Amino acid sequence: MRLFRFFQMDFKIDPLLLAIFAPAVVIGKWEPLLVAFLTVLGHEMAHVCAGRVLGVRTQSIELLPFGGVAYMDTPQTPVHEFLIALAGPVFNLCVVAVLMIFLRAYGLSARLSMWIQTNLVIGLFNLLPAMPLDGGRMVRALLLPLCGVERATRIVSVLGILGGMILAASGVTAFLSTGTVNITLLGVGAFMVFTAIREARGSMFAMAKRTQGKRDRLRKQPMEEHRMAADSHARAGEVIKRIPSGRYTCITVLGDQMQILGTLSENDLLEGILRHGKDTTLAKLLDQA
Repeated sequence: MRLFRFFQMDFKIDPLLLAIFAPAVVIGKWEPLLVAFLTVLGHEMAHVCAGRVLGVRTQSIELLPFGGVAYMDTPQTPVHEFLIALAGPVFNLCVVAVLMIFLRAYGLSARLSMWIQTNLVIGLFNLLPAMPLDGGRMVRALLLPLCGVERATRIVSVLGILGGMILAASGVTAFLSTGTVNITLLGVGAFMVFTAIREARGSMFAMAKRTQGKRDRLRKQPMEEHRMAADSHARAGEVIKRIPSGRYTCITVLGDQMQILGTLSENDLLEGILRHGKDTTLAKLLDQA
């Protein structure tokens, strides 16, 4: 649900979050939720500010019951993606550092303790190397030059699914042993599993977005070209996994006698996969070029 638009960004809130917040106000337990709400908002705005500094536009920010999401354009390089992901946890840990100064000066209060704990938990939790957490996006950025977008996304998505299942299982175990339902463990676990699966399934879409981002960047300035060679019988889906981020790739297609049959661009490869599937061969894509 859209709340308002500010600095060319839509600020949205999940209706379920409002459904949770309303009863908390009625029973007088609204303050912890408000602190969590403002902490998550500050965390997401840190991503937005880092993106603006690095030239990455944000379309919208959505606040969810168990976190928030900033929907941004694809960063131009893995370094930019790493720095944008890092900005959120750094913001939370900086808030903790500032509040610790107040703690030493004025002593500990219940309200100050609440702010410190909330920022500390959100900051450290997001550093875990699993999708969709910031740590997972940072690990993916480090893996991109080594194994390409699809494989890097699948690795951190699997970690996210496993992490979410562990959290959900912990919630179930706590219920069986104490009889107390831990909504946070169950909710965050389910959210991580669902989002990680969606990220894994959308890895090909992520490649398309990254290629579009390269095209937009080329309109502004030249980009280093990367060349690679592959056998004509190689599957396009396997070849595209080797394409690095930050450089535009051209593939030299070789025949059985190592003769050059032709050249496919990164864009040709991606469009061929989207039309014919990942198992189509480079020879077939050349024939249709």
